[in-house]
Amino acid sequence: SNYTNDPNNAVIMWYNSSDEQSEIFGIPLRYIVKLYNSSYDELGSAETLQNRYNFSFSSQAHGTVLYANVTVINSANLKSNATSGPLTIDLVKPNINTNGSVFNVSKQLYQRITNAQSWFYANKAQLSWNASDALSGVSEYSYILSLDKNKRPDYIADSTNREKLYTNLKSGAYYFFVIVKDKAGNW
Repeated sequence: SNYTNDPNNAVIMWYNSSDEQSEIFGIPLRYIVKLYNSSYDELGSAETLQNRYNFSFSSQAHGTVLYANVTVINSANLKSNATSGPLTIDLVKPNINTNGSVFNVSKQLYQRITNAQSWFYANKAQLSWNASDALSGVSEYSYILSLDKNKRPDYIADSTNREKLYTNLKSGAYYFFVIVKDKAGNW
């Protein structure tokens, strides 16, 4: 299934439509594109010579499922059509919980971080997190370990993994922040 976090627009693209007779005579194929929701309400319709169309429609709710139907018409006015798979609108950000442990140098073992203000004599930190998104699923993460408590991760994915090992840490108070992106693009 495909997902979007845009409740007002959908770009529909299609491929592999061809007709030998139309190509010989240089007559372009025509397309009639219709966009529906799962209740079969038509949200838009257009005719185009391109193999993509951008629909703008009234705002749709979280969880709304959209379908596109494309009818191709050749030079002899013969028609063929296909319907897309679902495009689901996901407007809700994913959830995330962080966990972690640090390598306590003096004790020579990993100790679990139990609260936001745990103090350790450590040069390694193993940080992990769990994330969930009920509709589209989790896609990727952006994170940062910083001496600056106000620094936050950017919106560029660092990994699809749910853990990060930091080594050779210098003395200081470190702050770890992680954000999660779902398959619809919500951070």
